[in-house]
Amino acid sequence: MPDTDRTHCTVSLLLLAVCGMLCAAMDVAARSQRLAIWLDDRAAVEYERQNRAFLRTRNYGDFFETLMLDELPHADYSRGGAYVMGSSNVVFCAEFGDLPTEPRKLIHNYGFPGADALEMLQFVQYLTDHEGWLRAGGDKTAVLIGLNYKDMLDTTAQFGGAGDFFPAYLNGSGLFQYDPKQGVSLPPMSPWERSLLIRRNQWRSFAIRLERRSTLRPSAPARSANLSKPPANGPNCSDCSITSRPGMCVRHC
Repeated sequence: MPDTDRTHCTVSLLLLAVCGMLCAAMDVAARSQRLAIWLDDRAAVEYERQNRAFLRTRNYGDFFETLMLDELPHADYSRGGAYVMGSSNVVFCAEFGDLPTEPRKLIHNYGFPGADALEMLQFVQYLTDHEGWLRAGGDKTAVLIGLNYKDMLDTTAQFGGAGDFFPAYLNGSGLFQYDPKQGVSLPPMSPWERSLLIRRNQWRSFAIRLERRSTLRPSAPARSANLSKPPANGPNCSDCSITSRPGMCVRHC
């Protein structure tokens, strides 16, 4: 083999090894509970200093991804529990991240932005059909639904499209399918394909989490009056909205 070809081969193998190590490091970091606690604790201090509402998202860039990619896969429904459901009001009001370990395993926040009555019903059906939500029986499963009067409306065209959050995320992730009539389902794929998709979503969400921390982008609106100015490149949001998706305002009041 010529010296030039040998050099090219060596450099290629080194680059491949570096890429492999970076992927392994990203995978470990994206699932590290110790790192998740550290990120949340550091962010909580900074958000409190700036008088901003704070929500623990662990290793993820968005609360709903924390729910779908971390909370649900690790939930133990055989013991029953209490589940709070609703829209953004519930997401921020029912924050259980500071509970001790054992109560935290039984008390869950299953809210998501822009939720209306139909989407909450479809989410409950998904939990029952695919996650074994009622495994402990109805007598050990308590549900508290937190509602705002606007949650009873069709929010698809309201609040800059916040009502599209639920279907947009589920269909965009590749891990779920959403149909307005059929609800939430799992697309057919092999366990290997699903594992790769989960990794891809975890890595992407972890990168967003790090970017949000580096720029101190809020996971909730500040409690001050200067949020009335809409995002520079986003739609015309009300002053109780934030941009949680490109071109979309998600209401967090």
